[in-house]
Amino acid sequence: MDDFHRAATDSATRIGLTIAEMDKAFQGQRQGLRDHIASNLAQTAGALTLSTVVMVALVIIVAIWMAQFITRRITTMIDGLGRFQAGELSYRLEVRSSDEMGKLAQSFNSMADEVQLSFKRSEEARSKAEEANKLKSDFLASMSHELRTPLNGILGYSELLQLEIEDPVQQEFAATIHSSGQHLLDIVNDVLDLAKVEAGRMELKPVEQDIARLAADIVSAHRAHAQAKGLSIELTLADGLPASMMIDAQRVRQILNNLLNNAIKFTEDGRVDLRVKMEGTRVALAVSDTGPGISPEGLGVIFERFRQLDRFITRDHGGTGLGLTLARELAYLLEGDLVVESRLGEGSTFTLFIPLREPQL
Repeated sequence: MDDFHRAATDSATRIGLTIAEMDKAFQGQRQGLRDHIASNLAQTAGALTLSTVVMVALVIIVAIWMAQFITRRITTMIDGLGRFQAGELSYRLEVRSSDEMGKLAQSFNSMADEVQLSFKRSEEARSKAEEANKLKSDFLASMSHELRTPLNGILGYSELLQLEIEDPVQQEFAATIHSSGQHLLDIVNDVLDLAKVEAGRMELKPVEQDIARLAADIVSAHRAHAQAKGLSIELTLADGLPASMMIDAQRVRQILNNLLNNAIKFTEDGRVDLRVKMEGTRVALAVSDTGPGISPEGLGVIFERFRQLDRFITRDHGGTGLGLTLARELAYLLEGDLVVESRLGEGSTFTLFIPLREPQL
């Protein structure tokens, strides 16, 4: 029995040892498999991480490139618009694609073509208008002698007729001829002087002039006209006026005569004044009246040529509407200005500004 059991016990022991060895071998293989799996997972994770980083970098690069591409096209278009707006009408955008940006560039180019054509037509029309206006001004300016000479002959002979004719009726006829001729001569002079200014053929002749004496002479010349209407006319000279200055006395007289004549013509009651003073480096000669005044709408058009205020066109008030236009143009020619201030029912004040120039020693 002992021998029998010894054999069984030995077999069991060997079997146990074999199982233990096999279990140990299996555990070693399982650990190796785990290590291999972990290594593969680590490699896979690293590869995925690297791939993700590369993909993110590629996406960022593509996004930056796309942004720069679109921005560059928009910037190019904005630059083109700026150059076109600055006056480079021949500039056109380059059409590089058929997408929305390309269609926008084509639309801009079409618009630019239309605008350039419109500007070209406008420039041609302006050039033709300027040429026609210059021809007109040159023609009128060249007609000075031909128009003024016969008119002066008519005025001279009408004055002789008034002196020699004794018949009152015929004297009245001669006076009518003289007054009509003088009125026509005044109109012709205004038209021709304005044409000379526009044609650049009006030449100034500055001389040393006592501005106070000039103003006194002009007021004296209009005193009889004012008194005939029952108006008082006064001259006010401020302190600090220069003893003399270099001006074209003829043109200054022409402006002030026009202003004083208008003031007396449109004032039915009250007074007319001429005030002379210094304003900075300019001499200011202000003609004021107590007439009906000018509406704000009238102030906007009073210096336009051939414009007369409707309320002034009556049987008692004539004129062509060129007097104030010519006066302002002459003021500009003197490098000065002519401005007006007025209110309805309170009269008007026209002020001529002339830059002070000392006589040459």
